[in-house]
Amino acid sequence: MEYHYGTDGKVTNQILHIAVDTALPANLPDGGEHPYYDDRVIAHEMVHAIMGRTMNFSSLPNWFKEGTAEFIHGANEWVATDLSRNGGGIEGAQAIQNALGDGTNDTWVGNNIQYSSSAMAVRYLHEQIQADGHSGRIKDLLNDLKNNPTEDLDQALSHVSNYADTRAFVNDFVANGNGASFIHNLEQSCELTKTLLGGDTGGIGGASDNIIFLLQLLRYFFLIHYPHSHMKRAYIDILHRPHKSIFCITAFGLSQQPEYVYKHAQAVEFIKKG
Repeated sequence: MEYHYGTDGKVTNQILHIAVDTALPANLPDGGEHPYYDDRVIAHEMVHAIMGRTMNFSSLPNWFKEGTAEFIHGANEWVATDLSRNGGGIEGAQAIQNALGDGTNDTWVGNNIQYSSSAMAVRYLHEQIQADGHSGRIKDLLNDLKNNPTEDLDQALSHVSNYADTRAFVNDFVANGNGASFIHNLEQSCELTKTLLGGDTGGIGGASDNIIFLLQLLRYFFLIHYPHSHMKRAYIDILHRPHKSIFCITAFGLSQQPEYVYKHAQAVEFIKKG
C-alpha cells in the first residue's frame, strides 16, 4: 500500500498494488493457503484504505491500525500458530499479550507475533466497549473517530469506553494480564482449534460479514478472471475527490472485457455506498 499523509492526518493518493502473479493459481480454496490467504490480505489492506480516508489516521498507533485490519477478517490461525511457537497454554498467551509492548510505535517492529497481539488487543477492546454500554462495540469507536476527524485514539476511547486513554487500555491488556487471560480462554474454548479445522476465523462479523463478500468480489475480479499471462500487477487506486472518496478499480490487461469491468465496478460502488 502506497499513500501520503495530508495536513489533517488523513491519507491521500492511496494505491494498493496486488502482485497477481504471486497469487496464482486463482482456484485455490478459501482464497489461498495458510497463512497468506489472498482475500484476507486484500481485506486487511482495504481496512487501512478506508480508515485512512475517514479519520486522523496518522495519529493512530500501529497496533490499532494493524489489529483492526486483522480483526475484520479474523486472525485466529496466526494466534494459534504463535501460541504453539511459544509453548501454548497460559505461557503462550502471555507471550502474545506482551508482544504489544507499551502500545507506542517505539516498541512496534511489525513481526508476526505483534500482529497476533494487535488482533487480540482489538478483539478484547471490542468486547470491553460493549461491556461499557456501547452495543456497537468497535464500530462505535471507529464511528467516533470518523465523526470527529481531528481526534486521536485517546479521545475516542474516552468517548465510547471507560478507558481514559490508550495507555489505560494497554495497561489493562498487558500490565494487568487481561490480554493473556482473554487469549487463553479462546484456546480453552477450542475456538482456535476449530479455526485450524476450517471453522470461523474469529473475524468481527463471522463468515457472513459483508466485507468478506466485497473482498471475494475483488478476488474474483482480479484473480479468477485474470486472462493475460503477461500481466504482472493489478492496481486498486483509492482516489480522493472533493466531498467524496471513489474506489477506482483499474486492471491492466483487462481492456478486452470492458463490459465485465463496468459491471463489477458498478457492483463495488454499490457495496461501498451500502
